[in-house]
Amino acid sequence: IHLDNFKDHKIKVIVKTIKNSKSNKQINIQLLKDAQMLKGLKHKNLVSLIGIVEYDDEDYLNENNNINEKENNFINKKSSKRMIMCLFSSADLGNLKLYLIEASKKEKIQITNQEKFYLILQLLKACNYLHSKRLIHKDIAARNCWLDSSNFQLKLGDNALSRDLFNKDYHFYYDRKQPICWMAYESLVSFNLFNSKTDIW
Repeated sequence: IHLDNFKDHKIKVIVKTIKNSKSNKQINIQLLKDAQMLKGLKHKNLVSLIGIVEYDDEDYLNENNNINEKENNFINKKSSKRMIMCLFSSADLGNLKLYLIEASKKEKIQITNQEKFYLILQLLKACNYLHSKRLIHKDIAARNCWLDSSNFQLKLGDNALSRDLFNKDYHFYYDRKQPICWMAYESLVSFNLFNSKTDIW
């Protein structure tokens, strides 16, 4: 996941995609299913889905300045694949967990108890909205929240939106990567048991 710009509108967006996968077709289908589930959701405390783009991964990666020459040559040797990109609204203060880590290191950034309670309240509002739509998040944590300087607004993101940023928070369990340390007991002992109660836990 990374930040990018909409060339026409000059706004920052969060781009969610998976590149160079052996099961590219299946992953694209899963991304489309996830996007379809998020389609139409509108809440001030949710990261909103802006759109879905099909793109050639070779062209896209060649435009990315973060790719070095060695990586670029490797990609060019492979046949290009079509990939799906999900575009989400961004927040100027970035990922909440990274923001809190940075705040703990710098004296200039101080978060009061009142602000902490305000963040929790916003997160609960986002949860309540999702549950009213019969949607379960499955991974509510600071790493999946984004923070905007406008009114210190919290936005809960997709449950896989920040997984690559905090890879060490996830471990293989039941043949899939899951945030074991943050999971409710019933989700750990019963495969794929997730509900509104496990979300709040």
